[in-house]
Amino acid sequence: MSGRLSRAVCLAALLALWVNALRLWPSLPERFPVHFDAAGEPDRWQARSLGAWLLLPVLGTLVAALLGLLLPAWLRRLAHTDSPWLNVPRRSEFGRLQPVARVAAVEPLAAVLRWLAAEVALLFAALLGAAHAIATGRATTLPSLPVWGAVAVLLVTAGVGAWWGSRSVRRAVDAAGSAAQRGNVSDGSAEDG
Repeated sequence: MSGRLSRAVCLAALLALWVNALRLWPSLPERFPVHFDAAGEPDRWQARSLGAWLLLPVLGTLVAALLGLLLPAWLRRLAHTDSPWLNVPRRSEFGRLQPVARVAAVEPLAAVLRWLAAEVALLFAALLGAAHAIATGRATTLPSLPVWGAVAVLLVTAGVGAWWGSRSVRRAVDAAGSAAQRGNVSDGSAEDG
């Protein structure tokens, strides 16, 4: 899950959200659903207006920007400054790492945040498509499997991301400890000889 790939996927998902919204707009009827109950039944409708139709893509973009842009930048900043606000495993050892090593250690978590942003954008695009399908009479409810499947994917990504991020921090701390130990051993053997 490289940083470059996660950035590209996040941007592609946001582009898909907006392309979908603009593609569906011309065929949108005079009313469309804007809220659904737990069973996926529409329970609030809106009169056709571009502002109302684009509200979901705007919200999706804001959430994706928060997850994919702002939080990763903040996370890297916290790691660089060794902020006490950053909760990582083996905190005291992590704090002794060089700033560049701390930032590198949290980069996998930043990548996961960008993947989550992409998944959120795609979920919003799917919801927009489902709202259009209901408004045009091609469907009567939100499709349960894709919606709940997308939510499950988000939860799995978050869980795997938390594990992967903490693993990355532990590896960075272990690598620094091993390097320091090798330095101490070579220092000690040089003094003996």
